[in-house]
Amino acid sequence: MHAHSPQQPKKPIIIIGAGVGGLTAGIALRRVGLEPLVFERSSNVSDHGSGLTLWPNALKALGYLGLAESISAISLRTEAIAMLSWKGRTLFRLGADNTAAESTDLQGVALLRSELLEVLRDQLGSDIIQFDKRCIAFQQNEYGITVSFEDGSQAEGDLLIGSDGIRSSIRAQLIGSNKLKYAGYTVWRGVATFQLEENIGSTSIGCGAQFGIFPMTRNRVYWFACTNARENGADLPIGCRQELLQKFQGWHKPIPAIIEATDEASIIRTDIYDHDPLRRWSYGRVTLLGDAAHPATPTLGQGACQAIEDAVVLALCIRKYELSTALSRYDSQRNPRTRTITLQSRQYGQMGRWTNPLACWFRDRLIASVPERIRIRELQKTFRFDPPDFIYKFASRNDSL
Repeated sequence: MHAHSPQQPKKPIIIIGAGVGGLTAGIALRRVGLEPLVFERSSNVSDHGSGLTLWPNALKALGYLGLAESISAISLRTEAIAMLSWKGRTLFRLGADNTAAESTDLQGVALLRSELLEVLRDQLGSDIIQFDKRCIAFQQNEYGITVSFEDGSQAEGDLLIGSDGIRSSIRAQLIGSNKLKYAGYTVWRGVATFQLEENIGSTSIGCGAQFGIFPMTRNRVYWFACTNARENGADLPIGCRQELLQKFQGWHKPIPAIIEATDEASIIRTDIYDHDPLRRWSYGRVTLLGDAAHPATPTLGQGACQAIEDAVVLALCIRKYELSTALSRYDSQRNPRTRTITLQSRQYGQMGRWTNPLACWFRDRLIASVPERIRIRELQKTFRFDPPDFIYKFASRNDSL
């Protein structure tokens, strides 16, 4: 704590949820000299081996926390990103072999979610996290906040951060009714051991279906498949791998082979939802972070990335401003960007749902016709992390970010 600081929290800052956003927030708070306590409803932080992508904005934010080296050790950086038609025709490709993209960081990394969580947990410290703690209620007053758990225990703190995912119980109590919107499609995710010919991240798009491929370390491939589907649908009796082989039969190589190489038990199916952007998500001593604040479809691959950005900005706001204004400052600084990401993700996701062959042909031609400089400019907007000005002051200090 520093003498010149504004009024700082005297009690712990309580974080509900030990996912990517919650753990990153805990790390960021510790880096600025504050005391977080993280409570997780499940018994551990593993995630069945699914993968995820981190793009330049998230990598930059993690760099502020001193995690760049640790993340690099468990991830593989893609040499290019591409979109293809379901038959394999390249609609666009951007990477080191593009003149216009040479000076632009457009490359992300793919990694196992469980390995990322392990790095974050180790960095934060296991003594900060308590498992099997399901939050059922909270109460706040001028002196602090009290959180109640299903096991009858309570925790007291100065602030509460809800980082408990898309079906956030903190959001439900804070804002009331928060109906999620079903996006109209289901996503299957898996990890296969498979040798790709090129180290590129690609998404292939067809009529009412998409398939993404991202190389990871040790010849592993993270993939996702999405198709139009009814809400709460069930896998066919033949099993989800055979169902996917049927759905993506005739798609270009190596899509069928990657599905074939995936262990059936490791495939995760998820119906996709989002939420209309909230006008605000901070009230009094309580705020939201990541999917709890701004649930978005995964079309832009920005779910974990935006949660990481949230965590860094939130920690700096709490460090810089008086308690009475810190959360509202964080809210106002993050809301416009996450609103844009949410609405863009929804729009692009709907284009992927088109089923009319003529409309899909037109869509593909439209994607392919976008000038490279415009495509790069749009990606740069998504991949740029412009934190508040004061972050740079802290980034240059030894005692904080």
